[in-house]
Amino acid sequence: HPIFSCFYKIDSYPQIPGLGAFFSGRTWEKGGFVPRLRAVLDDEGRPMVLINWNTDMGDGWEWSNAEEYPGYIKYTGQSYRMMINEIIYVLTH
Repeated sequence: HPIFSCFYKIDSYPQIPGLGAFFSGRTWEKGGFVPRLRAVLDDEGRPMVLINWNTDMGDGWEWSNAEEYPGYIKYTGQSYRMMINEIIYVLTH
């Protein structure tokens, strides 16, 4: 889908762990192993709402400057790149 290459080239939808899952050593939340990006479309097929499923993009943004979690920085970069692609895609389609 063009959302994965409209600015950054992203090979697969990133699975960003919530901070609690990160501390336990896993990237998925309870019951969700595969991350998904879903959309609610308008009558013209344009995205109105994007839904991150089984991935915690918000934690990737929220903890971007948390020096006490140095291993989390790789997830922060992935979540920001995906967010930028999502914003560019919805503003241009």
